Formats: sequence, C-alpha cells, structure tokens
Amino acid sequence: MHFKPAAASKAIGCRQSAYLLAVGMFAAGVFGMLPALWDIADYFRFLAPQPSGFVARWALLVLLVSFLQLAYAVYLVQLADWTSVWVATIFLLAVAGFYAMSLGLVFLASPTGWLLGRGGLQIADKMAEGKAALWCLCMIGISTVVAYYAGRLALYWQRIETAIRRAPTAGVDANLFKNFLG
Repeated sequence: MHFKPAAASKAIGCRQSAYLLAVGMFAAGVFGMLPALWDIADYFRFLAPQPSGFVARWALLVLLVSFLQLAYAVYLVQLADWTSVWVATIFLLAVAGFYAMSLGLVFLASPTGWLLGRGGLQIADKMAEGKAALWCLCMIGISTVVAYYAGRLALYWQRIETAIRRAPTAGVDANLFKNFLG
C-alpha cells in the first residue's frame, strides 16, 4: 500500500475549507457585535449624561465575546489544521451556550431586578421590545450552525490525516532496503 496523492489533495482542500470557516467565523463575529456598536454609537451621539454613566454593560460583554470570536478566526487562519478547527468548534459552542444563558436570563429574570436592571447588565430597555430575546436566538442559531460545520470539518480532516500517517511513504518499498543491504 503506497501513499496516495488523492489523500494529500483532500488535506489541502480541508485547509481551504478551514480558511472559509475562518471567514464565516469572522463574519459571525462582526454580525454579533452590531447591536453593541449601535448602543455605543447612541451613547456617543447623544453625549447626554445617562444614569449608568457609560455604555451599557451588556454591550461591553457582547463586544468582548465578539472580539474573542474575531481572534479565534484569525487564529484559525494562522494555524489551519484539524486541531485548530476543533478548538474553534469548542469556542463556537461556548458562544452558543453564552447566548443561550443570556436568553434564559432575558426570559426568567426581572427587567428591573439586580441582574438585568441598572446595577446589572443594564438591558431592561431592550427587553421591553423583545429585541434581546430575538438577538439571542439569532446568535444561538448562527453559532450552532457554524460550530456544526466546524466539527464536521475537523472530524473529516482528522480522519484524512490519520489515513495519511498510516500509509507507507511513496516510493519506499521493503524490498529496496533488502536489496541495498545485500
């Protein structure tokens, strides 16, 4: 059994798919930070003293998660292999879990309570219109779908790499060494 170039070309195709996955992660990260950027733009547009004194805490938290997602997308471009794709998969599932917890908070916590009110995430004004719940659902869906495709790519790539490692090197035959040694 010899090394097959078709397996190597599949591995190269996986690397290109990882780059496309990184572009998708980057796009999802930019899309995820849009409401936070909108809230920050409103803060600087009016420049009126607000009760909170600064940008809402939920916007800063969403920016943090989005910037982490952008960083993982850049990481995937810099080190495109199946282990990096697994790391990206786990991170995307963590992002989906973060938004699922946020959705639970939106549904279960009191808008004027300590968790979502002025002393907490300061998201009460977005809850009245239902924007927070819809946004959380949207981000759960996007993160889960991208994580699914990342996991499938990582598993496929891992199987190809394992098959390549188990195959003998091209052109090396056991009889060649026997003939050389005499």
